[in-house]
Amino acid sequence: MNVDEWIEYIIVSDKKVALPIMTHPGIEAIGKKVIDAVTDGEVHYQAIKQVTEIYPTTACTVIMDLTVEAEAFGCAISMPEHEVPSVTGRLVYDEETVNSLQVPSLSV
Repeated sequence: MNVDEWIEYIIVSDKKVALPIMTHPGIEAIGKKVIDAVTDGEVHYQAIKQVTEIYPTTACTVIMDLTVEAEAFGCAISMPEHEVPSVTGRLVYDEETVNSLQVPSLSV
C-alpha cells in the first residue's frame, strides 16, 4: 500500500488509530540515554522499533534534532545525556553575520 492509499484508508476507516509522538519511552526501554539516540542512528532506530512493539501504533515518529544545522554552521551545541541537544549561543545576529556564513561541506 502506498502512502496515499494508507492515508485514504485511515480517513475512511471507522477504526480509531494511534500515532504517539514519542521516542523517549523506547530509549529507556532499550537501556540507552537521549544522547545515544541523537548521536547514533542505530540506537535511534532501536528506540523507535521498541515503541512500536510496546504500543499499538499506526505509524511511528522520530526525534527532531534541529540543532544539526546550527552545529554544521559552527554554533556551540549542548548535548546533555538525558535531554535533546540545544543551541547554546548565537552565531548570527544581523544581516552581515548571516551573509558571512560559510556553507559547510557535505563530504565526510
